[in-house]
Amino acid sequence: TILSNTEMNLKVRMITYLRMRRTRCTPIDDDAEPAGIRPLEACVSLSIEGKCIIYIFCEGKTEEIYLKHFENKLYNVWVVPVDTKHTDAVGIVRRARKYIENNPMNLELGDRGYCVFDSDPKSNTNIEEAFRMINQNRKKGLHCIFSNPCFEVWFALHFGNAPYNLNAEKMKKHVKALLKNEYPDYSETVDVYDYLLERQGAAVSRAKALHKSQEQVHRTVYSHECNPYTDIFEFMDYIKEIKEKAGAI
Repeated sequence: TILSNTEMNLKVRMITYLRMRRTRCTPIDDDAEPAGIRPLEACVSLSIEGKCIIYIFCEGKTEEIYLKHFENKLYNVWVVPVDTKHTDAVGIVRRARKYIENNPMNLELGDRGYCVFDSDPKSNTNIEEAFRMINQNRKKGLHCIFSNPCFEVWFALHFGNAPYNLNAEKMKKHVKALLKNEYPDYSETVDVYDYLLERQGAAVSRAKALHKSQEQVHRTVYSHECNPYTDIFEFMDYIKEIKEKAGAI
């Protein structure tokens, strides 16, 4: 279920409050128990201090809809999309950096923030700056999920190797053709997670193989030139690590 921004903000505040209460921390402000928390608290496991939070800072609904599926009791994790109010990579990362400064993550529990953005040369003319900021804040728990040309390259990898050097529009058309039998009216807001799930393992393997092959060709895979590319397999590996720690595997 995709929560509204208001519901999500309440959820984050509730998690923060419960953590502070259980660890006897002193709240930063006087509003230790924000209005609206009590109705939500009844729906939340009281073992919240044992769950990590993964914040998703993304530019589109496709990414948010897909990544929310990794919030699962077995995964021992909350997935919290944060409205960035930006569509460019530098703006997304700046918003994420400011957010984690104001809402410090519990790295011991495994909290992370993922900036999710595409290559998109038109809006991301200074994409190197976005990667520089992520690297500078990695020890604070900031990471990225980078796609070239767009997030849909990950969907394409569920069916085979992704075609090279397509722009975002053509990659989306390619994916739409791959999904047409199951989703004849496919659009970016259609949830395809369950349909792709049985192919997920193969997609991860292809993404890792693509990473290795592109590393041999390009000075860095984090560039406009490295097309196709996705590093979502690193996120997938982290989710698996969380599951293993929770005893779910």
